Parts: sequence; C-alpha cells; structure tokens
Amino acid sequence: MALVTGASKGIGAGIAKGLAAAGASVAVNYASDRRGAESVVAAITASGGRAIVLQGDVSKSDDVARLFAGVKVTYGALDVLVNNAAVYKLDPLKKVTEEEFPREFNTNVLVPLLMIREAVKYFGPSGGSIINIGSAASQLNPPNQSIYTATKSAVDAITRVLAKELGSKMIRVNSINPGATATEGARAAGVIGVGGDFEKQLLSMTPLGRIGQPSDIGRIAVFLASDEASWLTGEIILASGGLRQAAIRRRTEFEYRRAVMQQARFAIDEVLAKDNHYEHRLMDYNSDPKTTFADVQKFFTIVEERIKKRLATQPH
Repeated sequence: MALVTGASKGIGAGIAKGLAAAGASVAVNYASDRRGAESVVAAITASGGRAIVLQGDVSKSDDVARLFAGVKVTYGALDVLVNNAAVYKLDPLKKVTEEEFPREFNTNVLVPLLMIREAVKYFGPSGGSIINIGSAASQLNPPNQSIYTATKSAVDAITRVLAKELGSKMIRVNSINPGATATEGARAAGVIGVGGDFEKQLLSMTPLGRIGQPSDIGRIAVFLASDEASWLTGEIILASGGLRQAAIRRRTEFEYRRAVMQQARFAIDEVLAKDNHYEHRLMDYNSDPKTTFADVQKFFTIVEERIKKRLATQPH
C-alpha cells in the first residue's frame, strides 16, 4: 500500500499511476485540487487498479495524523510513502520576501519530516520504503531559485540522515531528484512546455535530448518501492536525462573557448592568412572539446611570437 502526497497532478500523479500499475493500492493525497485527485483515481481504477482519494493539508500535524488513520482503515499496514508535495516560486534575490521563505520551507522541508515521523508508526514489522521527491536544483544551483534550491538541498540531507536513523527498522529512505519535467506547474510558471529560451537551453544541455515526463519519475519510484531496491537506502537519484552540473560547466567552458578562438581568428587573420600551419592549428583547437585553457594559452604564445616576427619584418 502506498501513500503519495500532492498526487492530484504532475509528478505525484505520475508516481501514483505507476505504483498502481505495478499492483500497489494507492492513496492519492491532495490539498485543494479534488477534481484532479479524483481524475487520477478514476484513471487508476479504469485500468483495474485500486486507489482512494484522501484530502489533507500535509503541513498540519492534525491532517497528517488523519491521513494515516484513513490509510489504515482502508488498507491496513503502510508499505510505501512518497513525499511529493512541494511549492516553489521563481524570483531573483531582490524579490525574495520574508513571507516566501517559510511558505517554501514549511511545505518542502517540514512536511516530509512530519509525514515520515507519522509513517514510522504505520509501517509493518518488515519495514517499508520512503521516497522523497527532491530536485536537480540541489545540484544544478539554477539562478532565481535560491529559496527552492535551499529547500531541496535540505531534502537531500533529510534523506541521508533518516536513512541511517531508520535503517534498524528496515525502513529505506531514498530520494528522486527530477530535472526538467513537463508538469502543469512548470507550464504555468512558463518554464516548460511553452517553447521559451530557458527550455531550449535545458534541451541543448540534456544528453538524452528531451524534457522528462511524470511517467519517467513514476518508473523510478516503482523500482525504489519494490524489493528489487531492498539494498538501497540513503541514495539521491538524479533523474534528469543526463543533465548535471559537470556537463553544464564543461559546455560553458567549451563555448567560452570557442568564442575566444573566434575572436582570435578575427584579430590575427591578416597576419596569418597565408600561414596554413597556424590556420589549421586554430581550427583544431576551435573544434576539440578536450582543448584546455593551457592549450589556448600556449597557442596564443606561439601566435604572439609569430606576429612579432612578422611585424618586425614589415616597414613602419
């Protein structure tokens, strides 16, 4: 039996449907979007699965206790908890407010703690699986997301700490950190699904060349919930199609080197126009991703010496 918070749409809905398709009974939690939650349950039951709708504001301890009591009445022992509920707002530092900080931290950080604290009471003697939904933001550190990134970094820490703390109870705690994913929230924020420059940039830096779908995250959650992942706990799984900080840094450095080389081409073109050796060497550096800044510096030193020799032979 699995309880999924914030499951009325987006990643939560994708996980709920995936777990149900794998044979789990699912409690679809929502805070305000009852229609969305009922739609998810309808899709599950139409496919032969088992699911119920459970309303509750998971930022409130009383509602949290009521959710688990409802799960026990309907299904008995809990096997899987997915902490998916989250909020975010894209703002540069100058627009950060005192009100936004507790809003995001309460939902994104306090809620998983409250849910896990209560869930421990309902797991059976064989333990269970807790799956936190973090974000690739905790590793990519994108601009205009200082509060959100801080909350998801906290989720990473919670995952690793509680994996150690709850291991003796055979309760596994792992996190899935999605990258760019096509959800209703991402579309509403103008980030994904609108064909903007930010989305195009993400696509260009994603090795698998597409935006993720909620079902992609759902399949990973199914694995973590299963016995196949019984030896995994405290893991942070970056589900981003290969998009990661190192790749972004390498691409940025490569593009910078290409820009420098392009400027160099314009600067020395007249001097080296007839010198095929240096022309070919410049082209090699311009196209080779393995080029280092030391290579560039060495090349410019050679070119500088060559230019000085050329200039020395020219009349003033």
